[in-house]
Amino acid sequence: MKSVISHPAEDGKPEKLLTSHLLEVAANAVAKIENDNLDLSVINKENLQDFIFTIALLHDFGKATPYFQKYIRLKDEEKKSFKLKEYKNHSLLSAIVAFNVLKNKNYSDLFAYLAFHLIYRHHGDLLDFDLSDNSNIKRHKNIINDQLNKISSAPYFEMLVNYYNKHSIDIFAINQFSFKNFVDFLENTDEIFDNHLSSFDEKIEFFLTANYLFSILIESDKLDAAKLNNEEYFKDNLSEDIFDVNTYLNNLKSSNPTKFNTEKDINKIRNKFIKEINDFNISTKSHFYTLTAPTGIGKTFGCLLFAEKLKKELFKARIIYCLPYTSIIDQNYSEFEKTINFKLGKKYDEKPQRYLAKHHHLEPKIIKNRQQEEYKYKDYLNDLLLTETWQSAAIVTTFVQLFHSIFTNNNRALLKFHNIVNSIIILDEVQNIDPNYYLLIREVFKILAEKFNTYFLLMTATQPKIFPENKISNVVNPNKFMTDEFFDRVRLHIDVAEKTLDDFSKYFTNNFSDNNCLIVFNTKKMAVEFYKEIKKEFKDYHVYCLTNYLIPRDKSKKIEEINSLLSNEEKIIVISTQLIEAGVDLDFKNVYRDIAPLDSIIQVAGRCNRNGKYGKEGGNMMVLNLNNHRIYNNKCIEIVKELLSEYKAISSKDFYHLSNKYYERLNFTRISHQILNSIYNINY
Repeated sequence: MKSVISHPAEDGKPEKLLTSHLLEVAANAVAKIENDNLDLSVINKENLQDFIFTIALLHDFGKATPYFQKYIRLKDEEKKSFKLKEYKNHSLLSAIVAFNVLKNKNYSDLFAYLAFHLIYRHHGDLLDFDLSDNSNIKRHKNIINDQLNKISSAPYFEMLVNYYNKHSIDIFAINQFSFKNFVDFLENTDEIFDNHLSSFDEKIEFFLTANYLFSILIESDKLDAAKLNNEEYFKDNLSEDIFDVNTYLNNLKSSNPTKFNTEKDINKIRNKFIKEINDFNISTKSHFYTLTAPTGIGKTFGCLLFAEKLKKELFKARIIYCLPYTSIIDQNYSEFEKTINFKLGKKYDEKPQRYLAKHHHLEPKIIKNRQQEEYKYKDYLNDLLLTETWQSAAIVTTFVQLFHSIFTNNNRALLKFHNIVNSIIILDEVQNIDPNYYLLIREVFKILAEKFNTYFLLMTATQPKIFPENKISNVVNPNKFMTDEFFDRVRLHIDVAEKTLDDFSKYFTNNFSDNNCLIVFNTKKMAVEFYKEIKKEFKDYHVYCLTNYLIPRDKSKKIEEINSLLSNEEKIIVISTQLIEAGVDLDFKNVYRDIAPLDSIIQVAGRCNRNGKYGKEGGNMMVLNLNNHRIYNNKCIEIVKELLSEYKAISSKDFYHLSNKYYERLNFTRISHQILNSIYNINY
């Protein structure tokens, strides 16, 4: 009798026994839950571990059919002509068996049905939970019954029965399976949530629990299938200290005493800022923190120091640092890397991705020094899998990657979700989150924090009111730093009367004669159009256009050139879009900004007299209205017009109070309610 296998021999490695694969996936899945700090109300941790162990042991049960066993041993060319392809499929059969096993183990209908979904879709994306219209499953009746009969009569069935009995699973019960009863159950799944979950919070918790379990199952399955479950590269990395921010900063100061001269006003206030973070008492009972401070004060080092302190309280936690744009990741990633490298030295050089990973759609997915032998395409696929599961101790990524891994049914995106749980999430430039999603984020992140022990730091110069004030802790006193006289660097002039681009072009050509200037438009098209015009008129200036038409490498190179020209006080005009708003360390005396949401205007003001070199209110900035703001929420723009129409000019020390007024007026809930209603019913 041939062995029952789950995967064929490949790359010199032997074929994998089905029983070995199932047990290894189950053991790894249980270990992941064991290591997590959870406080769930829909199921306790002991039952959750039993649940994941059971479904992991059954997730590939359908591979025991003679059809699959014949198919898996065929050569690739032979598989194309295999005539019984629907009969070799295994996910639906495995899911139905798991449903019945969980019912026999006295799990509720809700969790038995969850087991069905997780296994049925473990090779694809999760489906809506309401399968009352189950015509696709009904048509498989004859196939399922035939598969069950073939397994029951197979010479290895007794071996399977004994194997499952060892793990307290009665697989012999499949002989009493009724396909009709299962279909009858599916026809009533439209009301399953209301019958088992009593509150909206419980429904959100169940949604996150489903994604968490799916994430663990598919990651454990894929890693075992790729023979990576015993990967040593990342082992115990969350327990290591990777930062020593205070020592690193002291080293910077001693190596460059001129730049960090403590007599300079900017360094005095930066030192006060770091001291206040050092003095802040962290309580692990609080899950939401804010770091609200002006541009240029050193928030990146501030958030690293906060994360270092919080991680010591938690003993182990992954740090996930998120930014709104890929265009600003490289600069902040570099600061992370220097800080970690200072602490770890050779350990970091040998295994950099063990400690730090940069993850977005443009970043190569290769893990340095994981594979010592000749690098093959299979090694790249393994590196891709390991990168996308977020196993590094610290991750630098985008809002899109984070949010698309939480609010999703996508198999590939959910691979990393269980590694988001129990982490410290830093949302830098958090004001860039669309106000339409404030309510959604508030409700879901509350459960992610309280039930899944996840911590959030919201960082910005313009803090939106996403969470109630009584639910958040301010790491520093925002009023103290935001209104400090040193940061009274900019005088913002306001002219919200509509103008054409041609009107502004003539105005600028006739009036601008200073040394440097930044002009920020809302669209790439308008920026390029203005650039072409100005380049002809200002021949004695260096004229640059920064938009996302440029590839990241060219963009970084141009930013370096611009910085050098500004430092040498050469004549320069830079035309850009929103990409200049955050993470770009440039300093202009004059700035023009097309009308935008207030947070965008204030972020651009952070590029004006950034380092205070032009003195108090020495930076000149103008907001104008080129009637080109369709990319933004129209209500946001109307609120900005109303607020700014009360002024002719504003000092930057008043930005903090102005932004508070702005966020108090934002109240968009329709889209959030639509998504929340889908979450309540797991309707993707």
